[in-house]
Amino acid sequence: MGIIFLRFAAGIFIKLLEKLPKLEDLAYQLIFFVGIKLMMESLHIEISHSLFWVMMGVIATIGSALVYRDHYQRTTQSRYQSRLLQQLRAGEIPVDDVLALEYIPKEIIDHLLAEGTLKVQPRP
Repeated sequence: MGIIFLRFAAGIFIKLLEKLPKLEDLAYQLIFFVGIKLMMESLHIEISHSLFWVMMGVIATIGSALVYRDHYQRTTQSRYQSRLLQQLRAGEIPVDDVLALEYIPKEIIDHLLAEGTLKVQPRP
């Protein structure tokens, strides 16, 4: 029964890591802090349990905020790219304005290449 639960839990965590890749960094930070605590104990330097759990909470809170920020930025960027591509396909935005952007998403470049608006010439 325990093995089945572990396989189920592993599947959930894999899906969660695919959706939130920065969660892996948070896990490494927590493991790093636990490693520091173990190293300090081997040197006979003790920290109280309450301080340990407060630090774990601080790391988890800050890390969770960073994970959320990364997720929000990625979804916002994805929505922006989709909207820009829809506007380009509908003719609501000129190609020159799109090419003047600092960053041009790959999907837009692929669309312009397929449409024949943009041509790639080999280097001499």
